[in-house]
Amino acid sequence: MHASLLVFCSDPKDVDGFLEPYHFESESDQEFQVEIFAEDIQRNFDNDITLKDKKYWREKMDEYVRYKTGKPEDYLMEFNGYEKDEDGNLGYWTNPNARMDWSEIGGRWSDELQLKKTNKNNPKKGVDIAKVSAVDWEKTKNHIAEMYGKGYDAQFTAKQKKEISRKEYVEQHKNFSMNFHDIFCEEEGWIDEPDEQTFEDKIKYWSKKGGWVVVVDYHQ
Repeated sequence: MHASLLVFCSDPKDVDGFLEPYHFESESDQEFQVEIFAEDIQRNFDNDITLKDKKYWREKMDEYVRYKTGKPEDYLMEFNGYEKDEDGNLGYWTNPNARMDWSEIGGRWSDELQLKKTNKNNPKKGVDIAKVSAVDWEKTKNHIAEMYGKGYDAQFTAKQKKEISRKEYVEQHKNFSMNFHDIFCEEEGWIDEPDEQTFEDKIKYWSKKGGWVVVVDYHQ
C-alpha cells in the first residue's frame, strides 16, 4: 500500500538520509527474528505449495520440483531468504524500525503543496519541496479537498451520491490528516498517524524556524 509523508527539516537534501533507517533493507539497525513455531513454518509451506498458478510453475519446473518435495526449512531458506543463526535457530534478519520498502519524493502526491506566490524559479504553484513559510496551507487544504471532489464526480455511484453530497464529501477531506498519513521531523523522528492539531503545530514551528517541507510517497 502507498502512503504519504510530510518531512519537516532544515535541508531537503538530507531527506534520503533521514528516511534510510526506516527502510526494510536498512542495515542501520538489523536484528535476527527467530521463527519460533514449527507448525507455522509447516502451514506456510503447505499453503504455498497449493498454489494453482500452473503457467508460473511450468516456467519454473526445476524450482517446482525442489519446492514440492523439499523440507519446510529448506524451502524457507531457499525461497524466502531465511537462514540459521549460530545456535541453529531458523529465522530472518529484519529492521524493527521499518516502515517502508520503497519511497520517492512526490510520487502519487506530486504537486500538492500550493505556494503563496510564484516566480521564475517556481513557475508553478504545486510543488513537492518548499520552504514551510512559502506554502499557502489553506490553499493546499482546498486543493486536496477538490482532488477528492474530482474523485467523487468520477467514481461515486448514484446510490453513493444520495448518501452524501459532493459538498459534504469535499468538506470532510479539507484537512491534512485525511491526505498525509504520517509526519517526519528532523528533531523528533517519525510520527505515526498524527491528528490535525499536530499538523498545524508542526507547520507553525517549522515556519518560524525557517525550515523546509518535503512530500514523500512511500510503499508499506
